[in-house]
Amino acid sequence: MEIRRQGAIGIGVDKLRAAADACDAAGEHLEAAELMFAAAACFSSNGVCAELSRAWTSLQLLEKVDPDSRELNALENKVLPGLAVSTAFTFGSPEYKALHARKTFLAARSFAPGEAPMMTPAQVVASEIARCQAASFEAMGIEGMVGDSTMVTYLPACAHGKCHEASAAAARAFDAATDAPTRVYCAAIMGVPARYFQRHHSLPEFHAWHNSLSESMQPKHTIDTYDFESCHPVAKSASMSIDFFMWGTEVLFLLLFSGDMAAARAGAAKVADAHKKILARVESKQAVPDTYCFEVSHAPGYLIPALLLMGDTATLRELLEHSLMGRCVIGGDETHKDQVRTMWSSFGSWKTLDGHCYSTEATYLLLMRALTAQVETPTEAADAAIKAWMPTPAELLHITEFECVWRAAYGAFHPALVCATLAGERLGDWPAAVEVAAGVLGIEAHNPLLRVQAHRLLGRAKAELGERGAACEAAECAAAEAAAARYTWLEMMALSDGLKWMGKEGGEEAEAIRARLRSVTGKMTASKEELAGVLGEGVDAGI
Repeated sequence: MEIRRQGAIGIGVDKLRAAADACDAAGEHLEAAELMFAAAACFSSNGVCAELSRAWTSLQLLEKVDPDSRELNALENKVLPGLAVSTAFTFGSPEYKALHARKTFLAARSFAPGEAPMMTPAQVVASEIARCQAASFEAMGIEGMVGDSTMVTYLPACAHGKCHEASAAAARAFDAATDAPTRVYCAAIMGVPARYFQRHHSLPEFHAWHNSLSESMQPKHTIDTYDFESCHPVAKSASMSIDFFMWGTEVLFLLLFSGDMAAARAGAAKVADAHKKILARVESKQAVPDTYCFEVSHAPGYLIPALLLMGDTATLRELLEHSLMGRCVIGGDETHKDQVRTMWSSFGSWKTLDGHCYSTEATYLLLMRALTAQVETPTEAADAAIKAWMPTPAELLHITEFECVWRAAYGAFHPALVCATLAGERLGDWPAAVEVAAGVLGIEAHNPLLRVQAHRLLGRAKAELGERGAACEAAECAAAEAAAARYTWLEMMALSDGLKWMGKEGGEEAEAIRARLRSVTGKMTASKEELAGVLGEGVDAGI
C-alpha cells in the first residue's frame, strides 16, 4: 500500500479523480477504477470509503458492458473487501446488501473449472480472502450481528456452516501465499471466524476442523512468526487494511484450548508491542487514529481477557498506558477517541425499530473505563467515582439483550460481566452481580464462552454472600460447559473455583474435584509452576 500511496500522492488525488472521470466518460471503466483504487491509499478509513465507493461505481459500469471480464473480478476482489469494512455503508442498508450480494456472487464463481491455474498467487489470495469475508458476513447476519430481518432469530449454534466456509477460504489463501508475511496475515484471518463466532465451540465438528489444521496454521506458529516490521505493513496494505493479529485471538484461544502459558505470554507481548507502535505512529503524525479502528475496538474482546486469565496485570497496565485503547479513557483526549468512533459512525450504526443494534461507542468506552478501574489501586475516592458511573443491573442486561455483537463474539470479556464483577469487588454489591450473571445466562443460551464466565461470576457472587452450596453448583455448571467446548483453561479455573467455595469441609467431593483438576491440567502445555501461580495457595495442591 505504501508504494501505491506514495505514487498517488506524487500524482495528486485531485488529478486522479479528474483522470478517473475522464476515463469513465471515454468508456474506460477499468482504468477509472484502478485510478480510484490508487487514490484510496492516501486516506484513513473515512477517506477510503469515498474513493473505494467511486472505484466501485466504475466497476459497476464495466460490469454492464463486460460482465465476464477477469480484470473486473480481480479488481473487485481488492476493492470490495475494503469497502465492506470501511465507513461507507451501514450493516443492513440497501447499499450494504448490494455490496454483499456482489461479494457472494464473486465468491461463488472465483474458481470456475479451469480458471484457478490461470490466476497468479496474489490473485488467488485476494479472491479467497474475499470469499472468507463474504461467508463471515453471512454468518454475522445469521447470528444477529447485522441489521436486517434475520438479526433476532439467533439460530442455535451453527447449522449454517458459514464459519467453516470462511476459514476454509482463508486456508486456501494461506496455501497460495508465496511469502511469510502474507501467510501470517492469512493465518490470522483464518482464526477470526473460527474464534469470533463462539456459539460454534461446543460442536464436535468445530474441534474436528480445528484439530485438522497443519502446524503452520496453528495459533502458536502464527505467534512465533509474526513480526511487526514485516507483517504489519502487509496486513494494512491488504484489501481490508486490518492487522488481525492485533486482536489477540491467537493468544486467547491458545490459552483456552491448550493452556500454553509460555506461548500465550509471548503472543501477548507481541500484540501489546504492536499496539504501542501504532500509538507512536499516531502521536508522531505518521498515521491517524481511525486507521486502526478495528484493531482498537476488537482487542478488548481477546487480548485483554487472556491477560486477565493469566493474572498478567503488569502487561495489562503497560498496554493501557501505551495504546490507543487506553488513551480513550486514561487520556480523555477526543482525538484519541476518533479511532473507535469511526466504527459506529456507519459500519456499526444500524439499529432496528425495537432497539437492537450492533453495539455502541458508549458501551465500548464503559468497558474500557471498567477495565481501567479494575487494575487501578483502590481508594475511597476511586470507589466513589465508580459508584457514580456504574450502570444498574437493568442497564447492563439491556446491553446484553440489545447490543448484539457483545454476546455473540465477546464472551470472554462481556461489558455486563466486567461491570458486575467490578461492582462486587469494589462496591461490595454482590447482589447486583448475581442479578447480572443470572440475567446474562437467561438471555444467551448458546455462547459457551459467555456462559462459562457468567456461571463463574454467579458462583463467586454467591460465595461472597455466604451461599456456598449455590456457589459450588454454579462452578460445576461452568466446568461442565467449559468441558463441552474444550476450554481446558476455563474448566481448570471453574474446578478451582469449586474447591475454593467448598472450603475445608469438602471431603470426598473435594477429592473428586481435585482428581478432575489433575486430569484437566495434565492435558495442558503449562507447567505445574505456571499453573500454581494462577490458581493460588490451596488449590494448587490439587495439581
